[in-house]
Amino acid sequence: MQLLTFDQAQMEPYRCQYRHSKITVSLGALIVMSIAKVCVFFTYTAWIEESIAGVLIAAWIGLWALFFGLLLGGIVRRRLLPSNWLVRTYSDGISVKFRSYLNSHFDPADAIVLHIGYSEIEYVRDHKIRQDVPGQSRGDVETRYLRFAEFKLRDESVLKQIEESLSRERARKAPIGGRFIHYRKKYDEYPVQVAEGHLRIRWSVWPRLPGFMADIAPYVPVKAVVASREDFRDLRKAPPRDQEEALLGLIASGDRFGAIRMIRQIYGYDLTRAKQFLDDLSEKGV
Repeated sequence: MQLLTFDQAQMEPYRCQYRHSKITVSLGALIVMSIAKVCVFFTYTAWIEESIAGVLIAAWIGLWALFFGLLLGGIVRRRLLPSNWLVRTYSDGISVKFRSYLNSHFDPADAIVLHIGYSEIEYVRDHKIRQDVPGQSRGDVETRYLRFAEFKLRDESVLKQIEESLSRERARKAPIGGRFIHYRKKYDEYPVQVAEGHLRIRWSVWPRLPGFMADIAPYVPVKAVVASREDFRDLRKAPPRDQEEALLGLIASGDRFGAIRMIRQIYGYDLTRAKQFLDDLSEKGV
């Protein structure tokens, strides 16, 4: 296993690349911004007709549509960058970029790419996981369906090295941005994790996971699809380490809000204290 910077990983020609879709999020941004423009028209029309209620409703909807449109626009810009890839296949192995494409503004000198030779992989399989997490209100349950490319490595010590690299990535602070108002922006999305003795890659990229499995099947044994369920609805009686691992699992899957709800449920914290606890846990790891 090699640990590479982004620039080092870019030097080698790859066989196939798996990245987040640019089309779907671009269409979403276009639709939302179109709604915002329509709301501007209706706001103007309601103003001419002296309909105060119409102005308020149209302006309120348009404001939120504009907000989400700008948010999606930022995602579109990041997906157009060269850093928008998760996995690349080569003749001798695969490269996995464990830094989210959303954090492309971080230091490019950081080692964020794992290159794993095919000979180091015992097998790969498609793992489908159902997660039950606390909902918005007490007693509610949200169900999420995740899909992972799951690798069993021949040398377990390599997994420990990978886990250390992932912990360092979680603990990294965002660079200071802004010319007049300084701020730090970090997205808590970690597409790669180590769990139950396997290296897991959360698959939300194109081409889809069956295509990737077919791509590496000539080099790595492919096992049958497995399915499991994770219930995070009530961890108050679980050991502290199990609670923290469950929280980190939610962070790794990109569900920061679900992790915050779980913290409030377990520890009884208010929203501010729950966010601080989550930030501290994310930086520390387990």
